[in-house]
Amino acid sequence: MFDDLDPDFLPSPGRALPLVAMRVGKVRMRRAQVAGGVVGVALLALAVNAAFGGGSGKPDQLTVAKRITTTSGVTTTVHSLTTNPSTSSSTSTSSSTSTSTTAPVTVPVTPRSTTTRPVAHITLTFDRGALAIKSGTTATFSFTLTNSGAAAGTFGDANCPVDQVWPDKRSRVHPVLWPVPVTSRTYCAGHKTITVGAHSSKKIQRTVAAGLYDGDSNNLVPAPAGTTSYAVDNALVAGGTSRLPVTITAPDSPPLTVDRPATVTAGSGASNTVDFTITNHLGFAIAYVDQGPCSSDVNTPCDATTPHGTTDGDLRQPPYNTAVKPLYLTHFLLNANEVRAAHAQVNGTAGLASGSSAGALPPGIYHFDWNAKIVKFTIT
Repeated sequence: MFDDLDPDFLPSPGRALPLVAMRVGKVRMRRAQVAGGVVGVALLALAVNAAFGGGSGKPDQLTVAKRITTTSGVTTTVHSLTTNPSTSSSTSTSSSTSTSTTAPVTVPVTPRSTTTRPVAHITLTFDRGALAIKSGTTATFSFTLTNSGAAAGTFGDANCPVDQVWPDKRSRVHPVLWPVPVTSRTYCAGHKTITVGAHSSKKIQRTVAAGLYDGDSNNLVPAPAGTTSYAVDNALVAGGTSRLPVTITAPDSPPLTVDRPATVTAGSGASNTVDFTITNHLGFAIAYVDQGPCSSDVNTPCDATTPHGTTDGDLRQPPYNTAVKPLYLTHFLLNANEVRAAHAQVNGTAGLASGSSAGALPPGIYHFDWNAKIVKFTIT
């Protein structure tokens, strides 16, 4: 703008000399300010570039001095739910920064102590693996209650333990060709409590008979041969039953015998009576249930084994050539060593017994069951 002014101009003396000199000075000042600004910007750029690692070398890193205070070691204590606030202080200078941190304070907690109450643990063991006993005799065995626990325990034993055994597969009411007591023995209910101390045991004995006792006379009717088990129940624990296997061997002689014919003949539709003999070999009264044709004797009731329990027919179906089960159950009471001459109705009708409304059997050969033996029955 003032390029026409010569920086080496020397003003000539005159009245305008001060004004001209002032204008020239202002122009020179403006030029100096512009040139200084350009140089300043350039120098600032160089300084920034150098500060951040510009050029071909690796960038320079800004190092900050830092001091941290921590707590060493591993603790197994439980931390408190209250955390103290951490404090920090920092001091800044033109060259470095320092930071200090305090870790939270842990409060030790003492674990709770638990108390375990001692308990009892009772087991039952027999003095043998199995019991063999002869029919009509008694045998004694024992079992031990052992408490392996740290506290006293209890066992509920029957007030009136069972003292008789009988084969599982033979009826106690009407066994085939075998007597039973006139009156059954009954046992009292309830139990008694046996206390077994900690780490101790108690031994208990039992005596059992191979047979059934008569409830009135206390006579023992020998048991048939077979197998069963003797059960000991803990009345204080559900399902707490222990069993001792028992084998019953046959007596020297049968307590009862029955003689009956192996074949029977009758006319079609005609009445017919068959004689047979029952012998009680025991020295006391017994009950006996004959399983076959109905007896015609007085005071010997018969129970039909037909589906409806009547004498109108039997379980055989035409052509009546297979005996499925006995036709009747006839109840006898025999005195000591009695030999009873009995009479059975074997009529020529489908029901065999008198009074049966079953029709006449046509002539032919049939069979019926009599005390688990098959009897040949010929109708003429």
